[in-house]
Amino acid sequence: MTTSGHARRNEIVVGIDIGGTKTALMVWDRERESVLAEDAVSTPTEIGPNEFVSGLAQEIGALITRAGRMQDELVAIGVAVPGLVDAAAGNVIEAGNLAGWIDFSLRACLQEHFPVAISIEHDANAAALGEQWRGAARGERDFVFLALGTGIGAGIVINGHLHRGAHHAAGEVGNLVMSREFLG
Repeated sequence: MTTSGHARRNEIVVGIDIGGTKTALMVWDRERESVLAEDAVSTPTEIGPNEFVSGLAQEIGALITRAGRMQDELVAIGVAVPGLVDAAAGNVIEAGNLAGWIDFSLRACLQEHFPVAISIEHDANAAALGEQWRGAARGERDFVFLALGTGIGAGIVINGHLHRGAHHAAGEVGNLVMSREFLG
């Protein structure tokens, strides 16, 4: 940011949505508030997280180049991940559909490739924040975003703030255990 509060002309951010079957990427121009380039690739679910991030770093670099921009213009990366995420620490606690993604420091691993601000978030939570920012939930203080894809999840916003739960599992609808005892 400049002292006037406006973004520097060349600042870009990269958004990444890691899904159970595909990974979507985009380059966003902060000044114009527009998408410069986007792509989607198959998610390699059977490789480990370090190898995944190495391939992802190559995809990010190629997409920035395709957008006609330079990597030194990159100021931040946001990553949406399926599964349990400790957003504050930048760690994936567990991503059931991705082999080996247990207690993985995704932020630290990505920062080895890109020394910029990196935010890691549960995919349904990230979608809820997106809806609050620019979508159907704009102006809403309390809502639930349901994500139906390879898994089922929910992003919960209460009093205008994302609710993650005590163990980072709020909204993990696909992991609810039901018992016939409670069904009557």
